[in-house]
Amino acid sequence: MYIKIFSVILFCTLISGCATNPEKLQTPVEFTCIYLQEPLSTTGHYGLFNVEWTTRLERGPYWSEKIDEKGTFFRGASGSISFRNPPNPALTTTADGGFYLPKDPKEPVKIYRYFTTNAVPVEVPPDNLTCKTLTYTKEPVSQKVSILSVAAGGAVGGATGAIIGRNFPSGNMSYGQAAGAGAAGGAIGGLIVAAIINSEVGKIIGGLPIQEASFMEKLRELGAKREPLKQTPLLPASSP
Repeated sequence: MYIKIFSVILFCTLISGCATNPEKLQTPVEFTCIYLQEPLSTTGHYGLFNVEWTTRLERGPYWSEKIDEKGTFFRGASGSISFRNPPNPALTTTADGGFYLPKDPKEPVKIYRYFTTNAVPVEVPPDNLTCKTLTYTKEPVSQKVSILSVAAGGAVGGATGAIIGRNFPSGNMSYGQAAGAGAAGGAIGGLIVAAIINSEVGKIIGGLPIQEASFMEKLRELGAKREPLKQTPLLPASSP
């Protein structure tokens, strides 16, 4: 019952015209990173029935994956966003995404996520995965960007590499179709509705509006301390 209700909530969000194709957003020329030392949560009441929802950002590094003319999208590790109805713990889901910081301080900070039909597995970054141990590589020809972790000794990858180490083409970093994205079956509202839902998988949609000013200000404060990500040169291909 709760899963079906949540699917309807997500679908209503999509048909309101809020879905954005990430391929139409720009990739930053320089990547920056914001570190959340601990999880951050915010609770609000929404809709006609004043339903209580809690949005949680998992701890760890959030990097600037996309930009538009008004601000920057900072994305965390897999499943870094969760939405929970406190009175009904079963009504909880996780998603890929992060938060959007506008350039104009008068504009609100927003939560964003990649639309999926299933909950995304949560991968909590280890303590040693910070903005200082996160790096990226860029292929000179294809401009494919890889966000990677750097071990304490300076080696790329290591035990933490599986959390962040995914490859995405620059300007085409739509990875909402990560593990757990799934596709809607005909049982969800009929085949036509399922087809509409499936066409939106992997697109960016908004989270619930942030109602707590302290939560928004905390993200702004962290954003003011953003750090540049270091680029790691690609190793030359080995000869056969």
